[in-house]
Amino acid sequence: LYPDYGGLTITNGARLTLGACDSIYMGTGGKTFALTVADGALKVPGSSTMNLYMGNGGGDVTVSVGGGGAPALIEVDRDTILANSGGSVGAMTVGSGGAVYNSNGWFYAANNIGAQAQVTVNGGTVGFRTADKDFVVNVNGARGEVTVNSGLISATGSFKWSGNLSTNVSYGAVCLNGGTIEAKRFFGETTAGTNLLYLNGGTVKARDSQAGFMYNLTAAYMRSGGATFDVPSGATVTAAQPL
Repeated sequence: LYPDYGGLTITNGARLTLGACDSIYMGTGGKTFALTVADGALKVPGSSTMNLYMGNGGGDVTVSVGGGGAPALIEVDRDTILANSGGSVGAMTVGSGGAVYNSNGWFYAANNIGAQAQVTVNGGTVGFRTADKDFVVNVNGARGEVTVNSGLISATGSFKWSGNLSTNVSYGAVCLNGGTIEAKRFFGETTAGTNLLYLNGGTVKARDSQAGFMYNLTAAYMRSGGATFDVPSGATVTAAQPL
């Protein structure tokens, strides 16, 4: 399914559930697409096969979920990719009442060299329905930036920077100003590029015991807002990453 350009707005409690197809491609071929789920739900169901690709072939996508406090949901069967190819730009804001969930796959902010994405969480939730699913800031040399001001990003697996391709153009930055980021591990999968974490408030939450809880970041900066590290009772974590 290829909604190449234009927009889709879901409000007043409406629900749009897409039918059987391989995957969904929003914003392709240099075109612009705007997706707004203000009050209601967009569901991309399947059996671990359907992905939501946004920003393809130089296309640009803007996504807004929630913000007014009413329940607003994007639910994807497998992977969500915000900016999926070189020359594409993606921006997603998840506000109060908003939630983005993947059932059987991962969330990628930016994928491929030349792709750029910005994810901002302002009171909403980005999460996963099943175990061992990763939140990935950037992969294959892309540029991804994530800002959490309030709300939650909850990976049931790892929280990763610079996945797959090792290249010096890879750039990933996470700014925690409030709210919570949660995962088993926080790390850069490759280190040729730039992997940054800024802690200026909020909570970094562990899921279980990990010998490699945080590592392979270019730098992790502790700013004036500080940070709280929340470790479950009975768990032990070791972070090799300097702060």
